[in-house]
Amino acid sequence: MRMSLGKDLKDSLRIAQKDLLEFSRSKMRLATFVLLPIILIALFGFMFPGSGQINHIPIAVVDLAPNGQGSYLVASFERAASSSGSLDVVTFVSVAQAKQAIISGQIYGALIVYPTFPAQNSIVLIVDNTNPTVAEELRASVGSILSSLTASDPSPLFVESIAPWAPSTEFEYMAPGFVGLTVVMAGMAGLAATVAREREIGTMDGLMVAPIARSSIITGKAVAQLVRGLLQAAIIIILVVAFFGVKIYGDPLLILAVLILGDLGFVGIGIIATSVASDQETATMTLMLLEFPMIFLSGVLYPVIQLPWWLQYVAKAIPLTYMVDALRRLMVLNAGLSAIMGPLLFMLIFSLVALGIAVPVFNRAVTR
Repeated sequence: MRMSLGKDLKDSLRIAQKDLLEFSRSKMRLATFVLLPIILIALFGFMFPGSGQINHIPIAVVDLAPNGQGSYLVASFERAASSSGSLDVVTFVSVAQAKQAIISGQIYGALIVYPTFPAQNSIVLIVDNTNPTVAEELRASVGSILSSLTASDPSPLFVESIAPWAPSTEFEYMAPGFVGLTVVMAGMAGLAATVAREREIGTMDGLMVAPIARSSIITGKAVAQLVRGLLQAAIIIILVVAFFGVKIYGDPLLILAVLILGDLGFVGIGIIATSVASDQETATMTLMLLEFPMIFLSGVLYPVIQLPWWLQYVAKAIPLTYMVDALRRLMVLNAGLSAIMGPLLFMLIFSLVALGIAVPVFNRAVTR
């Protein structure tokens, strides 16, 4: 009995040694294995500022007071905001212009000095409530600055939301991000797993000798993953609306267009990762290395403006950031096409580049 246990233990150690040796032979797999925990812990370490305060929030000021009555207050407000570093102030000439800038994501709020100034409620702060955390930080910063500039009691500031109907909870803020993330992960991971598995079991060879174009093979698989991702997104939308009280205000066709356009680019990334990886495990680890940073940096869970300044630049280079922002403005603010043209253009360019690289890379990989 002891000899049998000893032999079993030695055999188990030999198998473990064999698997670890095989794992270490793939340089790409070993690199992703080492980099993944390093990147994750670095992200968590840098994402959350020690003070918990969000600085440099973009805000507009619109002075409508007659005869320059509000000019002193506005000038003092701009100096105080610049000195504290809490707000980045820009000037607009009309309320409509400022509201459009909020809806399109250029600013997070607008301070309006109405013609009735200095009467009560003549100073109004309009906030972008697609992000409750940033909206509350903006209220606190503006209220603090105005309190130091005015002697009136109570404070003359009146706060209203650009979309008074939503969101009322953090979950409503995150729901559009979850929808976009589901489509992206389905496009990347699903396609990579499918192609890598078929290469390993040999069915890809059968497809390659079939009388069809190679581009048709990868296009068909991409369409299948796109349909799967859209179905999963539909399931999530139905669940959050039916059970969690989330309301969808935007045009369903525009939402669908954003999901399709965003997914196409990530399908291209999945094709590239699968083509350069030697096996399914390496492809999966490579995609995890890409997916996890995107989840935390793209605004799905936390506002991009909460990140350190240098990580904000990294986030702005991630296509998922634009997809999530467009979905949030469509679903929560009922934004029109003009308000999301910037994100749409970025996703279009990304999709064309990713797919343009992916198809020849895939063709070379399957003919090796």
